[in-house]
Amino acid sequence: MSYGLREIMISRDEDETRVVVIEDHNVVEAYIERAGRSVVGNIYVAQVKDILPGMEAAFVDIGLARNAFLYVQEVLLPEEMEEGTPRKKIQHLLKPGQEIMVQVLKDPMGGKGARVTTQITLPGRYLVLMPYSDFTGASRRLSDEDRDRLLKFVGELKPKKMGLIVRTAAEDAGKGELERDLAFLLRLWKKIERTGKESKAPTNIYTEVDLAQRVIRDTFSVDVGRVLIDDRRSYERITSYLKKTSPELVARVTQYKDKMPMFDKYHVNEQLDAALQPRVWLRSGGYITIGKTEALTAIDVNTGKFVGRKSLQDTILRTNMEAAYEVVRQLRLRDIGGIIVIDFIDMDIAEHRQRVFDALEEALEEDRTKTRVIEISKLGLVEMTRKNVSESLTDVMSEECPCCGGTGRVLSDETIRISAERHIRNVCRGSRSQAFLFRVDPRTAELLRASGVDHVLEIQQQTGKMISLTVDEAATGHEVELVMQGKLPQVQAHLQLSNLAEVPPAPRPAVAARQARPKERRIERLRPERPPKEKAAGPPTGAAAEKPGVERKPRAERKARPAGKPQRKPRTERPAKPEREPEEKKEPEREPEEKKEQKARARSRRRRTASRKTPEKGEASRS
Repeated sequence: MSYGLREIMISRDEDETRVVVIEDHNVVEAYIERAGRSVVGNIYVAQVKDILPGMEAAFVDIGLARNAFLYVQEVLLPEEMEEGTPRKKIQHLLKPGQEIMVQVLKDPMGGKGARVTTQITLPGRYLVLMPYSDFTGASRRLSDEDRDRLLKFVGELKPKKMGLIVRTAAEDAGKGELERDLAFLLRLWKKIERTGKESKAPTNIYTEVDLAQRVIRDTFSVDVGRVLIDDRRSYERITSYLKKTSPELVARVTQYKDKMPMFDKYHVNEQLDAALQPRVWLRSGGYITIGKTEALTAIDVNTGKFVGRKSLQDTILRTNMEAAYEVVRQLRLRDIGGIIVIDFIDMDIAEHRQRVFDALEEALEEDRTKTRVIEISKLGLVEMTRKNVSESLTDVMSEECPCCGGTGRVLSDETIRISAERHIRNVCRGSRSQAFLFRVDPRTAELLRASGVDHVLEIQQQTGKMISLTVDEAATGHEVELVMQGKLPQVQAHLQLSNLAEVPPAPRPAVAARQARPKERRIERLRPERPPKEKAAGPPTGAAAEKPGVERKPRAERKARPAGKPQRKPRTERPAKPEREPEEKKEPEREPEEKKEQKARARSRRRRTASRKTPEKGEASRS
């Protein structure tokens, strides 16, 4: 891929320095340095602390918070590690308490300390000096013609028992420029070596130059059209450095003096903010999704809104080709290192898979960081590694979410509420105390009592205990903490003495109204109001027909029945009973004369009997 003219922008203020490299108006590299600046490149006199034969490594103290890690490969010189040479063990190379000179390769990241090496390298403008090695090489980005020419010069200039590497910036340099750069590096090394002999471990004896000068030294070359710097001191320091090393490039450095912030004017801030998002859109309408885990970085390619015009295979090929270049740009911009897996869209045609792989390798040629790529598989997967030197852009500009722990997901409201209820219920049931006081975070308190239903009241009814809640405004998690338990007066007294505000219960009217509405709807469903049936007009019947002067009103003029009151069934008139004919009165029958005489004789006998008994009673009473 042929990139356009490149630009470098350097922005510096009181808190941080930001440097970006722009290609075709797109930010492809971004570097940020703050107060706790990187220690990569620093040289220390270190003391060996522990030897780990099982890991073939050692821990060394360089004066930082954590001990640095030194692999056995970083102790041996390159010529000692060639095939056929017996490999020495770490316990035979180093001893605890030994003092050695080391240089930092990787910053401390996560819970790991810095990674160091004993193979010191001093980078200059055109050359890299290796005082403890006899190796000679050149940048892989140089053409074959330039590499041969520059290696010839280096062979004539190289000091004995020292190594040199020709950098990409030396592409158009002559022998005299290489000689001046080498002289500067040799003077610097003698100063470092002398300081190291006079220092006791752990001591920092050399500090790498600041970010702005480091980017100019490593990146500024003839293919960079312009350098913009918005800080006067940085501008003066960089131009002074270039006058000594590359005077022909001084004219390309410009101080930015506009009132509008430089990164806002050239839309740099927008691209830096977008670099923190997981999804990146392609020009065709497809997109890539970048996800980072502890083990690796996974990149997924999707067609998105792009539907193509010809065939499915052409649509997939175009999306994958665009994604190949964009993936490399994002790797450089975000400074992603370690193991990287790219999941391209499945391609059935082998030629298409090869074209996508070639595009990926072509884009990686612009990446200054060392990479290794494995050919694309039939499933469209590409495995690659990229050297991890310092923190990625995401690690520098963001931190792990305290709520989700970096997963991107949090507990649902229902899960939080149910878990809190379960904990409170279990504590109450497992104790004989009468009252309990719990401390919760604001969100849990809202879910338990301010969501329209008082769930705490429900737990009280279930357990028979009194429960009080107090809110910890500083709490961020969803833990329910038992503050105290005991009798109700004790809990109330603790609330007053501690000036704790109790969470009020949920409002009852809202609950009553919420429960009443469904009941009304049920009544309407069971007994719907029906309009009365109309009767045909006719003569009045029944009681109205019998009563003279009573007139029934028309149905339309009658009083309307209240809504919701069921209609009575219309009264059905019973048939009139037939009238009975008046019966003639019968005269009472007279008794026969014989019966009258018999009754008279019976009465006379009863009188005679009664008169005989009366004197006997009187005599008895006198005696």
